[in-house]
Amino acid sequence: MEQELRSPKALKNSVFYVELFVTLLLITCSIIIPYLVYQRAFLGGDINAGFYNRAIDVAQTFRETPFTAIQNVFNDASSTYNSFYTLPLIPFILLLGNSYLAYVLGLAIVYLLPLNIVLGVIATRLIPVYPKAVFISTVFIATFIAPNWVTVLVGHPDIGATLIISLAILVCLEGVQRAFVWLFPSRWQIPVVGFLLGAAVLFRRHYAYADLAVVGAIGLQTAIVVWLEFRRGAGLHWRRLLGFSVQFSLLLATSLVTLAVFAPEFTWQALTTDYVSLYDSWSRTVEESVVFYGMLYGLGTWLLVLLGFGLGLSTGILAPASATFVTFFGLISIAIWFFRLRYTETYYAIHFVPFIILGLTALFWTIWFKVKRSWRGWLLGLIGLYLSVNFVFCLTPIGAFQNPLRPFFAASYPPFVRKNYDDVIGLTQFLRQLAPNGEPIFVVHTGPLPDHVLKAAERTAYGEEAFLTLREGSVIDSIGYYSLRELLEAEYVVLTEPFLAWHEGQQDTAKVVYDAFKQEWEITEDFEKLPEQFDLQDGITTSIYKRIRPTSIDRAVRTLNAMQQQVNKPLGKQLDWIVVSPPFNSVIRTEEESGYSIRVRSLNQNADPNTAPTSSKSFLYMGQLSDIAEIQSQINLRNQDCAGVNLRASSLDTQGNVISRSQAVSVTDNSQIQMTVDTLGASYLLLEIQNSASSSEQPDNCALTIRNLLVE
Repeated sequence: MEQELRSPKALKNSVFYVELFVTLLLITCSIIIPYLVYQRAFLGGDINAGFYNRAIDVAQTFRETPFTAIQNVFNDASSTYNSFYTLPLIPFILLLGNSYLAYVLGLAIVYLLPLNIVLGVIATRLIPVYPKAVFISTVFIATFIAPNWVTVLVGHPDIGATLIISLAILVCLEGVQRAFVWLFPSRWQIPVVGFLLGAAVLFRRHYAYADLAVVGAIGLQTAIVVWLEFRRGAGLHWRRLLGFSVQFSLLLATSLVTLAVFAPEFTWQALTTDYVSLYDSWSRTVEESVVFYGMLYGLGTWLLVLLGFGLGLSTGILAPASATFVTFFGLISIAIWFFRLRYTETYYAIHFVPFIILGLTALFWTIWFKVKRSWRGWLLGLIGLYLSVNFVFCLTPIGAFQNPLRPFFAASYPPFVRKNYDDVIGLTQFLRQLAPNGEPIFVVHTGPLPDHVLKAAERTAYGEEAFLTLREGSVIDSIGYYSLRELLEAEYVVLTEPFLAWHEGQQDTAKVVYDAFKQEWEITEDFEKLPEQFDLQDGITTSIYKRIRPTSIDRAVRTLNAMQQQVNKPLGKQLDWIVVSPPFNSVIRTEEESGYSIRVRSLNQNADPNTAPTSSKSFLYMGQLSDIAEIQSQINLRNQDCAGVNLRASSLDTQGNVISRSQAVSVTDNSQIQMTVDTLGASYLLLEIQNSASSSEQPDNCALTIRNLLVE
């Protein structure tokens, strides 16, 4: 063995692969560096910086205390956006610094390049001749498929989960090439594939659907094997099927155990939550979905991929069993994303990467083997030219044009250059002058200028001296709510025109706030429009409204009722309780099978130092009401110096008028309370909490928690 490793052939191969890797590194740098240098955008606004910031935080913690950094990553495993992807990036950030460029280079080198290499290895299973040439051709085809770069260039680490899924496909194909045989001939494959499927979901949650595609491909491949054995009259096929069923169950169990060990809270949530319904507002129509994904890679690319698998299988160039497995995986992925989920984001499109790259490789080698030499060069040259044009159109401004033939090429994602960059900076400076003490600013989500762009602009201009308190409110209905709290709390409202919905009919919770100001609802009487307006170019203007008086509770109720009448649909994250009086420092949460909990940080804390101290708090209940409502809860006073509180419930009609009031209940220590109020004809319930002593006698930090709050 030692002599083989030292042989000239082995040494030559080693040198070749080192040279190949260095070449890929140079290509990576030559793509990323010019792209990011040309870009002029707000990091964290125009470009999602959440993943980048998390990676920087982990790397900085690792620099000081490595064990703490790793521990934090594993403790964060159940979060929707966890930090597992950051661990391999730490060396790049420590070596190259905290720049966004260093982060993106790390993503490409750690995840994208290995993905291309793994796809090259899978290709040698599909095309079992000239393995070195097949491997190299696949790696270079994958490297120059531009849409695969888009998610990396905008800082999303999802390509790492595609790498994990590709490894799972590679392991599934171990021992399988031309003949349709039972999958997993070696015992080690079961736990490895199961672990990889679980790891992909740990890495990025939406890869549960990629797991479904892999599992579906396994099931369909097995169905073919059973059918072939049945036709051959094999006597033990039922026993073998039973054995494989046990293997398949172990694979699924391994995947689930992997999730449960590393992220138990998420695993339970995943098993008990209907995510498809929760994110229903993100779904587009089938036509929109097909157009988006079709044009992202280019209709011509999809045509070449389908030709690759179709011609490769029909001519016998592809190993039938391996190619069929990859085809099943690709078609199931297409069915899920094109027709079932229909979410349209670039980071969802990389679910198709294995299918697309391997389909193009299949077409390349089918032409190589089956087309006459006189035509072969022309056809491969045309395909190479098409893919090159695709690459240029996708990643440079050259592709930003409209033409009837444009959909056949990859969509344009050039470096983002914000034309109104300086205008947004100017708006940020003005807001800092208006709200020097961090007064709440409600940025109504209208599309052109979301709050995260303003936050990013302030960070860009002022760094650690950023202090604006910006609120956004609800954006999308299926995970939305009525943005009444943000509106009542706001000292300033930023309204940008026109309202540009990116998902028509699914952003009513955002549109209703916009309409409230444009149609001059009653609540706008509590604000005055400032004379300053900001022209953000292309017909986009921003106005600012300043609060001139607090909004009364009855007006808040009428505003909420008007919002409900206009939106008129269930909202994914709308709670039954909402705070309707300052200070807005309370936290409202649902409790499993026991109603709600409300944590009041302080009854005496002032929202505005220029106003008189407040010693009460009001919460509005907007859930279902019977003719007589019974309110039950456990009151816990969290400060021994607090003299106590009085609670009273009132039923209100849609205009905020009081229909009936309960008896006041005094609480001086931790106790269970119960109140009854007549709610016949009422639409809402108001719960008022007031200090039992005068504000001058109460400590500034009088706080309480209401637990097990039920309305029956």
